[in-house]
Amino acid sequence: MKVQDLLNVLEDLNPEIEIRVVIQPSAPIEYEVKGMVLQSEVETAYTAPNENDVLFLLAGKQIGYTNKKVFDYL
Repeated sequence: MKVQDLLNVLEDLNPEIEIRVVIQPSAPIEYEVKGMVLQSEVETAYTAPNENDVLFLLAGKQIGYTNKKVFDYL
């Protein structure tokens, strides 16, 4: 997913809707989004620069299990 793809999805939504991350399709677990960081902001001498930067969504506290059907929308 690219930033523009995400912007297209978000543009018509209520800005007060909470964003969460769901992982593990076989037993979906949802997490709060704790923050975001660009790969270029955390590169060190041990990581090669990436000309195509990446935005990482950082998972926070685990909320719990959620419905497997969330993965039907991929």
